[in-house]
Formats: sequence, structure tokens, C-alpha cells
Amino acid sequence: MKPTTFFSLTLAIALCASSAMADGRKPGSKLVFPVHRSGATMFTIVCVTNTNTAPATPTSFGGGTNVHFEYANVVPNPADACRPLGCIVFDRVEYLTPADTLSVLTSCHNATAAGGQEGYLVVTAQSPYVFNSDWCHDHLIGSEMVVNASGSVYAINAAALRCFEEPEVPCVLLQPCNGQLYECLPHCLMDSFIALAGSQLALVSATDDDPNIVRDLYFEVWNDNEFALSATKRMNCWFDVP
Repeated sequence: MKPTTFFSLTLAIALCASSAMADGRKPGSKLVFPVHRSGATMFTIVCVTNTNTAPATPTSFGGGTNVHFEYANVVPNPADACRPLGCIVFDRVEYLTPADTLSVLTSCHNATAAGGQEGYLVVTAQSPYVFNSDWCHDHLIGSEMVVNASGSVYAINAAALRCFEEPEVPCVLLQPCNGQLYECLPHCLMDSFIALAGSQLALVSATDDDPNIVRDLYFEVWNDNEFALSATKRMNCWFDVP
């Protein structure tokens, strides 16, 4: 059986970004944003910061780095929100100077589609000296804000993955780098949440091969910390559901 890793986030009205993700401010070479959403009723602002302050020189970029944005855009499945019909990647590369912060509106930065886009985003540090070459640059931090038409906002820190060794070839999204060149995302998740109206759960399937492969989830939920409930669910790529 091939290893599977999942990244999750429980979204509630009273969610606080600092408590939503442990080590959210730890710099890394790869950032995972669990949700991006754009369309007529939603928009997302993504911020990426390069914390390396080494100044550039006439012969060097100093602490500067390229950052490779990879938007995983799902094709919705009306029959099952947890089983999207596809996971299509759109990418682009930006350059961050030392101590630079880049903020993008995903509806402009991502590919456009009728009805908008939704899914997750991976940002990877790449060498500014060699085209399309991932490198170890454990100085990236990130966060995002998702806003709906009524003005409700939630903020999330990106999961930062540190680099173990320089990649020999660029790594698409989280495959096949997860656990080989970068830190692993967890395969078992524990979180507390408030099941308020409008709260949601987002999960990313970050496998070592193909995000469209179907995975089985097992949930153990303690209602009011007393009564154990359980459920199973099949998913692929990404979902964000109540």
C-alpha cells in the first residue's frame, strides 16, 4: 500500500488562524494552502513572505528566490462533493526579493473559469539562477484570507514544509516530494472544533503519485468530549464541505 498524507483544516466562524495550524509561522521551502476559492460570491487573497534578509549584490540575488505557485483546481462532482471529477493544475512563477512579501488575488493570479475556481495551492521555492529548479530555501511563510459576498472573512496560515535535501528535478505539487525531499504532512489528524452553522472541513489528499487516486478516510468524533461517533468517507484530491 502506498503512503497517504492528508492536510486538514476545520473552518468555523470563530476560527483563529494561529490556533488553526501548529507551527504556522515556521518558515519552509514549500507552503501548502488548504483552500482557495474564487467566483461571484467568494474571493481569496494569498500572501507569501520571504524572510531571508541577505541583501542582493551586483553579482548575486542575495536572499531572493523564485516561488512556484501551483493551483490545484477541482472539477466539481454534483453527485459527491468529496469525489471531484478532476484535479487540474495551473501554475506560474514569481520572484521575491530579500524580505519581500507578495500578495495575490487568486481570481486574477489563477486560471479563470466560468463559475470560479476552488481547490488548494502549493507554493515551492525555486532557484532564481536555474529555470524551473526547486531548491532548499527554508525562509518562506504564508497566509491567506477567504472572503464571501456578505463580508465574512476567515484567515489561515499555510503549512510550511522544510527541505531535507536539494531536489534533483522539480516536484509537481506534493508528489513525489512528500517525505522524501520535504517534511511529511500527517496521516493522522487530531483537532478540536465548534460545529457552528457555516463551519466546514477541508481535506487535501497529498499522495506520492496522483491526487486523483481515491482514498478512504476514517473519522472518530467525540461529541462534547463524551460520546464517540465514527464515520467513513471516500475522497480524492480535495474537498471543503460542511
